[in-house]
Amino acid sequence: MDNFNFRLMSWLIPCLLLSLILIACVGVEQPKANRTVVVVTPTIQSTPTLIPDTQQGLPASLQQIDTQDGASIVDTDLTKNMSALQADTRALATFTLTDVLGNYASGWNAMQKDYSKALHDSESGCGNNNVNSFQVSDEINKINDDQYKIASADNQLKIKRDQYKSLFAAVKRDTKLVEDDWKRVKTSPSHINGSDVNKAIAKGKSAMNDTQAVWNSAVETADQYDDKAHTLKLKVDRIVPDMQCS
Repeated sequence: MDNFNFRLMSWLIPCLLLSLILIACVGVEQPKANRTVVVVTPTIQSTPTLIPDTQQGLPASLQQIDTQDGASIVDTDLTKNMSALQADTRALATFTLTDVLGNYASGWNAMQKDYSKALHDSESGCGNNNVNSFQVSDEINKINDDQYKIASADNQLKIKRDQYKSLFAAVKRDTKLVEDDWKRVKTSPSHINGSDVNKAIAKGKSAMNDTQAVWNSAVETADQYDDKAHTLKLKVDRIVPDMQCS
């Protein structure tokens, strides 16, 4: 009896376990082939893309700022160089050689006057104890001083030459810079009046032309004074020897 019960239990326990497993599998609902699966996607509100202003690819407000900044950058160099051009043009326009030419004329006039007197006195002969010849010699020394005035004027002209070259070069440089700046401004925004630029350039070139003419004329005049003084000095040097005073 006991052996029979043991066998019966050995058979029932596996069957019971198998039944539980089958019940569990049947209880799980499997998705049908035609079942529709609804996926809910949250709606995200996107910010609309702004299309920029077509001019320079920027919005109108930014375009205005960019234009103003560009004009400021471009105008800065042009304004600075125009200011330099105007200042240097005024300096070049005031360049003068009147004082130097006046010294040439003064020295030459005195030289002629003193030569005439020395020549006139020499015609009176040596005089007692060569007194007259000594007087003529003194007058010749005055002529030498007069010629020295002309030589001093030559040195003054050399100093003026350096000043002229410096002023002329400054205006020439400024004019070129303004012309180059103005070419760039024509392709960029600017608040500068083109008429003002053209006037500044014209005045600079006019000052260069006028001053160059003054300088060339002064050099020619100086050469003439030097030549005349040299020729007259040769005559002066003959006065005393021609008196033949012992």
